[in-house]
Amino acid sequence: MKFVLAVMSILMLAGACSNQSFDYPARHSDPTKETILIGILKGADSNYKRGIIKQIDADFADDFNVEVISIKNFKDIQDRDYAALLVMEQVKAGLLLNHGMKDIAKKGDKKNTIFIVSAGNPKWKWKREDVKVITSATRNDNPNLFYQELKIMLERVLEDGI
Repeated sequence: MKFVLAVMSILMLAGACSNQSFDYPARHSDPTKETILIGILKGADSNYKRGIIKQIDADFADDFNVEVISIKNFKDIQDRDYAALLVMEQVKAGLLLNHGMKDIAKKGDKKNTIFIVSAGNPKWKWKREDVKVITSATRNDNPNLFYQELKIMLERVLEDGI
C-alpha cells in the first residue's frame, strides 16, 4: 500500500511540474462563422499537438473560427457556443488522474466532441463506447495518418451539426 501511495505521489508531482501554459496566437473571430473549439487540459500541451492545431487551422479556418483555450473541466466550456469540440489530453495513471476529461465526457455533448488522447501504448483504448476518441497523438510512427483520421472524424462531426 505504501508503494502505491509513493508511486501516486510521484506521478502527481511530476504532472504538476510538467504543466505549461498554452500559448497559441489569438485569432480574430468572425461572428458569421461557427467555431471549432480546441480545449487543452492542463499538462497535455505538446509541440506535436500544436502542430495538429496548426493543421486544423489551415484546413478549417476558411469556414470556421478555430479557438484554442486551456481548460480544467466541463465548467470551462459549458457556456461556449461551438460546432465541434476537440479535447486534448494525455493518459495519466491509466485514466485514474484524468478527472477533467472524464467530467467533460460525462456532462458534455458527445455528438460534437472528439477526445484526442496521448497514450504511451498505441493499443490503449478508452473503455467508454459512447465517446469519440482518437489515441496516441504523440506517436511518431505516422503523424500524417493520425491527422487524416482526426480530420475525417472532425468533418463528420461538423457535417452532422449542419
